[in-house]
Amino acid sequence: MSEPEVDATVDSETVERLLQDELSRGDAALARTETKTSTLLAVFSPILAVGIAVLPRAAAPLAAVLLFWAALTLLALALLLLLSSVRPRLRRSGFTTYESMTDAELLRHFTRIADDPQRWHRERLLVVAQVGAKKFKLLRTASLLIISALLLAIAAAIASATLT
Repeated sequence: MSEPEVDATVDSETVERLLQDELSRGDAALARTETKTSTLLAVFSPILAVGIAVLPRAAAPLAAVLLFWAALTLLALALLLLLSSVRPRLRRSGFTTYESMTDAELLRHFTRIADDPQRWHRERLLVVAQVGAKKFKLLRTASLLIISALLLAIAAAIASATLT
């Protein structure tokens, strides 16, 4: 992999600071995404479980029951996306990088990092950005599914109240 061309007038310390700032921002955004995902899982998992347990015994018009099942299906899909989002993905980063290295390999790895810390920060930033973008997309899609499920549940409740 060839080194990117850098303007000689750019201060190396400025580049280092900018990379570290972006890494911090990326890590914070990733943490916010994880928090939101965990909250949605904690709130909607019990709702899905109760819905699946109660709905088969519900005495409601067929239209309402079908709308409720559709809502639960969307909610289940959303929860699967959220679970996929919290699934660990540490390829090329974190402690999994070191798990199979020998002492000599670790020494070579950290010597390479010490020779060009900016490259290491760039590599880390790319990984954080890729993982973060994927998690954000999963969270956004799951949120849309949850909103759709809630709208279907409201429609089912209205159908149940008006058709009985």
